[in-house]
Amino acid sequence: MTFSEGDIGKAFKIELEKQKYRIIDEGYDRRVYSSSFKVYLNKQIQTHSRKFQKFWAERGLDLKEIPPAQPEIDMILVDDFGIMRAIEIKWIKKRKKRITPSYYLGVGQTLAYLSFGFKQVALWQCFDGESLTDNEIFEYNAALTKIRNPLHPFLCATYFKIDKDQTNKPRIQTRIFQSNRPSKWEDGIGIFLPKIGEYKMMWNCFNPFIKHISPVHQNINEQAHIIYEFLELQKSNLWSK
Repeated sequence: MTFSEGDIGKAFKIELEKQKYRIIDEGYDRRVYSSSFKVYLNKQIQTHSRKFQKFWAERGLDLKEIPPAQPEIDMILVDDFGIMRAIEIKWIKKRKKRITPSYYLGVGQTLAYLSFGFKQVALWQCFDGESLTDNEIFEYNAALTKIRNPLHPFLCATYFKIDKDQTNKPRIQTRIFQSNRPSKWEDGIGIFLPKIGEYKMMWNCFNPFIKHISPVHQNINEQAHIIYEFLELQKSNLWSK
């Protein structure tokens, strides 16, 4: 298929903003709640800008400790309670018998989001359903799972199959696993719960810089909170306008 990662991101934004989600947050106190999302695509964190440097200095932090700029965050989800989560999207296709990009690409980018104070971060692998078989999708995801296991507390991850809908736009599908029944792909993001009319979305990771405070990383903990505060201002004063 000829979709770009930008096309996939736009499809996620449309789908996420039109549905209601039952969020199961196992990373933080096993909280369960319902929420909708506001989605922002391809936002930069310009830590090199004068505006950010002034913001940083006003809070008594050394300019030498400003973290490197993050070129772009693929997708930022903001729920009804103002919680921001960052997602790295990878569009995976098969070309000339070779699957690209490499299964581990995106792990480092996603982990880098933790230092910017997001409550949770995730890598969403999006597989081209036209060029890849289900077995290839499962094997590729299994390879990622092996290297992700030690990082599991900090890095959420999931995968989707992308086909074309009747208008040739991306059709997002989630793999549904059921006990004593064959697994299958269903349209949408997450598992649909017909009794409440919402999609179930699991988050089982946390940001160590905002959940657990210790003398070892007290400084970066403070920095993460400061950057998150800056992002909230960007959302209110720039992104949402």
